Amino acid sequence: MRTLNASCLIVGTSIGAGMLGLPVETSRGGFFPALVLLLINWAIMTCTALMLVELLNKSKRDANFVSLSEKILGNGFKILTFIFYTGLFLSLTLAYVKGGGVFISDCFNGIPIAFGCLIFLGIFVPLIVSGAKFLTIGNTLLTIGLVVSFVLLVLLGIKKVNIELLSRIDWKFGWMSYPMFITAFGFHSILPSLNSYLQNKKALRLSVVIGTTVTLLIYLAWQMIVMGIVPVYGENGLAQTLAADQTAVTPLKLFLKSPLLTVLSQVFYFAALTTSFLGVGLGLVDFVLDSFKIKQKLVNRLFVAFLIYVPALWIAQTNLRVFYLSIKYGGGLACFYLLVLLPILLFFRKKRSRIFVK
Repeated sequence: MRTLNASCLIVGTSIGAGMLGLPVETSRGGFFPALVLLLINWAIMTCTALMLVELLNKSKRDANFVSLSEKILGNGFKILTFIFYTGLFLSLTLAYVKGGGVFISDCFNGIPIAFGCLIFLGIFVPLIVSGAKFLTIGNTLLTIGLVVSFVLLVLLGIKKVNIELLSRIDWKFGWMSYPMFITAFGFHSILPSLNSYLQNKKALRLSVVIGTTVTLLIYLAWQMIVMGIVPVYGENGLAQTLAADQTAVTPLKLFLKSPLLTVLSQVFYFAALTTSFLGVGLGLVDFVLDSFKIKQKLVNRLFVAFLIYVPALWIAQTNLRVFYLSIKYGGGLACFYLLVLLPILLFFRKKRSRIFVK
């Protein structure tokens, strides 16, 4: 059950609200280039995650990115890791807070977005503060809702897929969308927390493989449905959707014209948003505690959460388009460094020098 919960948390963290924009960002390149890049990135991210599992297994129980960077690579990498990590995951946290507030505002007859953000934080931050043990229970329920709503979405749209729309190929635009795929498997931040939760290398490795494989299958099905139903160009096409900063759900509803799809898309959107918020929040709180060598106590976790989410709540009330900006540009240099380059450097440096974090 712990392994299943950990796998669900990996799936939930990977399949965030950014997934709803993935077919939109990759549409100009075509389905086949997106398929190739997705498979390549799945293999890379699974391998780097397994490298981190090996490192964490030889480390102290609460080791995180900063302590690993400091012990294995030195102070320079420690500072660099801290800057990239906090910048990336604080921006994603801000995106999820704003997205959650907008969703609640839309569902409850236009209550103020600021109040919607407050309700969202009030419901889900306690799970983050409580730690992985309790968070995984709530996350598992949300992930089940995510998978069920997604399966129904696929069943609803599979018969309307146009193979001709999937045959379009443009490698120039395909390669330009690669940064988006890095965040598609951006679950590495929760591995230190899951290592403490499972305390079993074999179980954690199995969780990684199951989680990434299920995530890959969901992405492939989602890409096929959206790109096989909604054309790239023309009125309400994916190119127009991209220019308007909208998700794939908007044009999909127009082409399918199904009331059931609207309900399913809302359930899927909220589950995807919330599972990512929980995963990123858990990893971020544990990261801050590890970085400043603060003990894992409830009062300390509560204090760190206060420092993170109060400013996020304040910024979310502004008119900045923080949700789409954070999701879209979260896959840049910071993601490449943290999720690809850093695990490789740590793994081979430790393997060569036999350094173990104690």
